[in-house]
Amino acid sequence: MHPYANSLRTLGALAACLVLGAALAADDSGPAGTPIAATTASGAQTLTPSATSLPTYAGYLTTTVAALGAPLADFLAQSGKPSLSVAAGGFRELVTGERSPLCDHLDKDLTDRLRDVTPYGVPSTLELANAWISIGGNAADMTQPNTVRRFGRLLSVNAVVSGDYFVKDGSIHLTVRLLNCADASVVWTQDRVLPESAVERKDLNTYYGSAPAGYGVQIAAPMIAGLPLGSTPTAAGAPLTRTAADADLRRAGLIAAPPGIQLESNVHETEFSPYRINFSAGYEFFDPLNPAFASVVKNVSGPYLGINWADVFHADLYLWYRSGLYNLSRPISSLSGYGMKISLTAPIRLGHHWVLYTGLGGRFETIDLNLPAPIPSQDAFSFGNNSMFLELGAKAHRGPVGLEGVVDWDLFANYSPYLMVKLGLYYEYSFE
Repeated sequence: MHPYANSLRTLGALAACLVLGAALAADDSGPAGTPIAATTASGAQTLTPSATSLPTYAGYLTTTVAALGAPLADFLAQSGKPSLSVAAGGFRELVTGERSPLCDHLDKDLTDRLRDVTPYGVPSTLELANAWISIGGNAADMTQPNTVRRFGRLLSVNAVVSGDYFVKDGSIHLTVRLLNCADASVVWTQDRVLPESAVERKDLNTYYGSAPAGYGVQIAAPMIAGLPLGSTPTAAGAPLTRTAADADLRRAGLIAAPPGIQLESNVHETEFSPYRINFSAGYEFFDPLNPAFASVVKNVSGPYLGINWADVFHADLYLWYRSGLYNLSRPISSLSGYGMKISLTAPIRLGHHWVLYTGLGGRFETIDLNLPAPIPSQDAFSFGNNSMFLELGAKAHRGPVGLEGVVDWDLFANYSPYLMVKLGLYYEYSFE
């Protein structure tokens, strides 16, 4: 038999497992979400929303950016910082909780206007697109605090302009919120109304399917049994709060939970994050590359437990055992090995479901040899087998769980080098 035959079979099994992981990852629909929390930041100026109807989309952009001037200036003053940076992103259709071309236009066009007419730092269109992809793309939910904080960190901005819209009676009702990226609090909010004719009809169709039948009147009063959709009635001059109305509509089943909460809570974005710890368990196969040792044990395998930080620092404990080697010139009742592997790697996250990493590591192993007859001291039959190895790993995941496959190749060892193949499951925990 070829000396690497067992390793090749194991590598084939690894490839099959990762293909299966990719198939599982293809379906990433998220679980139910939570209503929008529009609590105003303590001490921040909040303007009374205006329900002014605007005739054109361009006019909406102009008046919205102009209205943002005062709250942005107040935000800068209260921050105590010498400068301020801001971007727009994460608009959604309120009823379905999904994204549409109009949301993309609002993200890009408001960012462009902020860059053109305000003195604040604004990221480029490419930076905005890359950051949006990194937090989950159309599945990212800007009503979740962690998403807002991560979006701000990726773009190095202090504030983000986001919001939602719904269509009713031939009008598009838009709500804009200025969010503090440090704590995801709502600094300022405003309502505006556009005629449905101000945008192309196709821009109102969500990316997850065409707009529902009767879209323009789907939230008329008879259909929602009298539940209000706009701002909750407040005293004159009081800030807008949508929390109560949104909660009622969600309980009535009229607002779908926004997708992407699974992406947020399980944190499998595409950018590197130092706030991830992975716990893994599985089986490891050892193919000895020392001919003399290989002729005795053939190949060995056993369980392992692992932990890694951000796919950079890895530490594993492993154990293998082989018994009944009586056909040797000197019979051996059992042979066992146990040890620790530590490695440092550089990860590459491919999309939302794949991680590749490679690096170098060290293995610290003890091998115990037991003979059939009692002997005075077992210590004489234990010896070390330490090495330095090259590591190549791949992970396929859906949410916080996934499959991992790792190949380690000993570059040198003080007794027998191995070709090691590791297959297991892991759970990723984020403490951000």
